[in-house]
Amino acid sequence: RQLVLASSNPGDLVIDPFCGSGTSVVVAEQLGRNWQGNDLSPEYLQWAIERLELVERWSVEKWIKYDQENARRRKSIR
Repeated sequence: RQLVLASSNPGDLVIDPFCGSGTSVVVAEQLGRNWQGNDLSPEYLQWAIERLELVERWSVEKWIKYDQENARRRKSIR
């Protein structure tokens, strides 16, 4: 999410030619970016489609708070 926020603006196009299970395109969708993802694996593309169907649209501030809380939680587990 940090990379997409730092390198694009809402409405920009994010391209991932090797999207795998779709993390970059999911993040682009979450943050209001246009996106294009490609992969040779039909299995990985299906995973990406399933993840995209579950995307929630939150404000950037809410995503940042969500990421910070996850980072704190992960750090406390270690």
